[in-house]
Amino acid sequence: MTTWGGKLDDVDEEQLRQQLRTETDAKAIKRLTCALLYRQGKSPAEIEQLL
Repeated sequence: MTTWGGKLDDVDEEQLRQQLRTETDAKAIKRLTCALLYRQGKSPAEIEQLL
């Protein structure tokens, strides 16, 4: 589990959403979903429970 921190601060949430719409690789989809949830304020522990 990753610790809570300022990771992804420079990543645009809309870019993540656009990439998620076109992605077909299951692992990439999961990573993008995790990144979106993290950007929305979910902690790594919450994301771990959700997924």
